[in-house]
Amino acid sequence: MNDDDRLQHYFSARATEVSVPAASATTIAQRGRRRRHRRTAAKLGAVVGVLALGGAAIAQRTGDGHDRQVVGVGAQVVPSGLDWTVVTPKHGIGWNDGSVATDDGSVYGLSTAAAPSDPDGPVPPALYRSGDGADWEPASLPDHLTASGIAAGGDRLYAVGTSPAGGSSEQVEVASTTDGGAAWDRTTLPLDLARLGQGFPGKVGAGSPHIASRDGETVVAVRVVGQIDDPKPLLPAGTDLSFGWGATAEGISVYGDPCPGQPEGGATATTAAPTTTAAPTTSEVADPVGTSQDAAKRAEAEAKAAGKLGPDGEVDPGCASQDAGLPVAATYSWADLGIDPAVGDLAVGRTLVFATGDDGAFAQVAELGGADAVQLVAAPDAFWLVSQRYDSQGTSSTTSARASADGRTWTAAPVALDGTPVTGGLLGGRATVLLQDDKGGALELASLEGTVARTTVLGDVLGAGLADAGIQGASFGPLGFAAVLQAHPGQADGPSVVVHSGDGSAFSVVDLPAAEAGRREAVNGVSVTADAVTVRLNSYPEGDQGGGTGANPPRQRLYVGTEPG
Repeated sequence: MNDDDRLQHYFSARATEVSVPAASATTIAQRGRRRRHRRTAAKLGAVVGVLALGGAAIAQRTGDGHDRQVVGVGAQVVPSGLDWTVVTPKHGIGWNDGSVATDDGSVYGLSTAAAPSDPDGPVPPALYRSGDGADWEPASLPDHLTASGIAAGGDRLYAVGTSPAGGSSEQVEVASTTDGGAAWDRTTLPLDLARLGQGFPGKVGAGSPHIASRDGETVVAVRVVGQIDDPKPLLPAGTDLSFGWGATAEGISVYGDPCPGQPEGGATATTAAPTTTAAPTTSEVADPVGTSQDAAKRAEAEAKAAGKLGPDGEVDPGCASQDAGLPVAATYSWADLGIDPAVGDLAVGRTLVFATGDDGAFAQVAELGGADAVQLVAAPDAFWLVSQRYDSQGTSSTTSARASADGRTWTAAPVALDGTPVTGGLLGGRATVLLQDDKGGALELASLEGTVARTTVLGDVLGAGLADAGIQGASFGPLGFAAVLQAHPGQADGPSVVVHSGDGSAFSVVDLPAAEAGRREAVNGVSVTADAVTVRLNSYPEGDQGGGTGANPPRQRLYVGTEPG
């Protein structure tokens, strides 16, 4: 599961778990704590000048020469220009990652269901339509299409997702409709997953596709990744996987003991192997897969019992740095393992980009390398694709941006970005992406234009209390950007507020309404349309820990901000 999928399932699951205490914005600022230091002078490079923006921004150049404008405390915090009211819908909607609107004013959203989803796993999204963004009704998707994204262009609604392609394989489809889903035009992307993954030691599949459309052009970005469930058959017999392993573009890394010399309490000792090892013979990998998996699980359990790994397989901070990750005991290149390197690198994935041509048919136009999280935005000047890629241990990442004026020719944009792209859209007429640092802390809005990323660090603008806030929902739309942020997300009583900006130059913070007496509430998503900013709140009886499923579904309230008049 890639980061895009994990984020979506995380938000959906949290909608049934996280209560939403309300507190004043002043209280949040007063309860602020010091934000973790995120960047050093060496990382940012030399400061090359100060812009004449009233002290609001500093122009910086990173070590690779990329320009960056960091908006600081000079950015404005203003009273909300929206009128906020509580509305009880007749027919609510489940979690959805934003909404889109066609020219006739219809608003569409993908959701797990109008009722709560199954807490034990993801449910295929369904399409819903609304005339006002408050009350929703089901709309039809094409048969057998598991949709993962929607976009709108003029009077046309687009849906992208996967569908069965025969046997256990799948294909990626783009469908469009001009009548609210009564009839769909369907196109299969020219992506042959079976051929692409031929020779890969595992299943190759498509992650959640992303879609964007403007001026009659449509772009789809698809992350294709290979999954290796068990590396034992590939590695020399007796390879110790007690401390884990990781696949890279070059091969497989086997991790070693993070606490050498520490008493092991029964864990199997790890002996460093040579950096390069010949491919195993058939007899060396003859152990049944089930036996190997059981042995690996036992070894991992012993390592955890010895205090060298945490309950989730993380490094014990008492003997090694979590940021540094586990030491690498041995590496095996794909060639060492008898696998074509051009196929093996599917283990870290590839981002394939498809675009419509003059004839309206899709063609693959770019292959942009691996990515763990992707956001695709259609802006007036260009299509923008922001992607993040982690190293094999997940301890560090690189975030980059690419731009295309026509959707077909893509170039790397010389802008500096940092963090996981959570969501993206237009803000002040520019492509903007919400980023969160790798440790789940500080939030930034990166506005992309030309060769500069104008970055707003939300904690610097909103106050220290929201410096490392948790995101309970965020979305872009015609009325700008809106998010529900929870101060001090590690605390059960961390207060939550709605943050809104119409164009990125000023921000407002308003309290969420108090829950009804005897009930608790959880954020179920945020939508931004041309008419309103809407926060969906699921309401449960106090003490109900069941997520409102079964015979006791939740009620839903909406906190709606509309322009005066």
